[in-house]
Amino acid sequence: MIRVAVAGALGKMGTTVRAALAEHATEARLVSALEHKGHAQIGTRILPKLRLVDDAETALADADVYIDFSAPTPTIELVQVAAQRHVAAVIGT
Repeated sequence: MIRVAVAGALGKMGTTVRAALAEHATEARLVSALEHKGHAQIGTRILPKLRLVDDAETALADADVYIDFSAPTPTIELVQVAAQRHVAAVIGT
């Protein structure tokens, strides 16, 4: 099972990716949902055991791969954290 984090999780593409993960739950599962600092929904539940976070370290802690549909500036930080943690990146920003 591939453990996936989604950056930009509440945007149009992030929502689409989360829905696709739900449809293919036997192959991959969402382990983290990330939005920008100050987002009004930080801390809310995305799934019963998953809250929306705004910290790259936290978001990538349990992921094998992250899918990034955020924005150019946060992508730079995410790539650096992903490299340190050996987390693969799929960037659609």
